[in-house]
Amino acid sequence: MRQRGQAMGWRLLVIVLLSGVVLWLPGCSTVRWPAFYHLERPFLLSPDHDRDAWAVGANLSAGESLNSEAQRFTGVSAGAGYCLSSRHRILALRAMAMAYGGGIGEEAYGGIGIVQEPSLNLPLTRWISLNVVSEIGVAYEFGPYARYFSNRLFPSLGLGGGITLHFSPQSHLAADCRLLVPFSVRLAYLTDTWGVHVSTLRWGSAWSIGTSYLLGQETLTR
Repeated sequence: MRQRGQAMGWRLLVIVLLSGVVLWLPGCSTVRWPAFYHLERPFLLSPDHDRDAWAVGANLSAGESLNSEAQRFTGVSAGAGYCLSSRHRILALRAMAMAYGGGIGEEAYGGIGIVQEPSLNLPLTRWISLNVVSEIGVAYEFGPYARYFSNRLFPSLGLGGGITLHFSPQSHLAADCRLLVPFSVRLAYLTDTWGVHVSTLRWGSAWSIGTSYLLGQETLTR
């Protein structure tokens, strides 16, 4: 009985989350999703960074849209963010301000948003850690595509897991998979100066590629 109750509780949670998103969307004919839900986020810093840091980055996303009517989309995202870290890499909060623009079908869009990415990390050694990553964000959209939405303020929620490898103090490889919005598998190679990242969204229906640059970080205490 207890297992059945837990299963029912998870189903209800999923239904509530999906219903909450649908309430932001118009009509019963063609279902359109905000551009914010289509796009990947720039990967600025590793989820288990061991000191506070600041970075900027950008990426290009493209592929098949989420909309019920088959459409292609493209989008460019730029972000500036920081990471509040713990010395032992157990907890971290990555936060980023985003600006983005592009097109879905024949209609252009633009938007600005804020994304918070808290992470809980399990360092197995100094070289590797397992990560629980999440996203809590909100964005405001404008442009011709946004005319389909009576409310142009859109929330996002994501949860997933990942792994981070530290080849050296200056070289890091991070991979994660995030569920809900946006659903993606990401891979990033980061150094103490620059980074590159690639990802596939919704199991290959879209992709993203980008780069980042570390503006500064606190001196590591030894």
